[in-house]
Amino acid sequence: MHPEDIEGLESATEGERKVFRFLREAARPDQDFIGWYEPAIGEEGREPDFVLFGKQQGLLVLEVKDWLIDQIEEADPHTLCAFANDFPNWGGGYIFIGIEANQGRPILPPAGLRKN
Repeated sequence: MHPEDIEGLESATEGERKVFRFLREAARPDQDFIGWYEPAIGEEGREPDFVLFGKQQGLLVLEVKDWLIDQIEEADPHTLCAFANDFPNWGGGYIFIGIEANQGRPILPPAGLRKN
């Protein structure tokens, strides 16, 4: 992984540190993958949390979100609804995976999305 460790980086969140440790052990960077933490990408220098490249698997880009358990409003094996706030005082926002929404708010309880 590049860098070799992020434990001492002030900018790294606890969630990023946990994912880094997991990737270092499970993905076996330098054997199966080349991995980077916060690489600058493109002219704007955007920094995804992690980028992994494997010759067999291709490219994987990961963005880590450090959620508290009370931010997850509904979840099951097929759907997720969580409140996320990356911007202080912006009012936050919801993340929906497989959940219908109405004007930016989840329709609860989740029933999944229609197939069409």
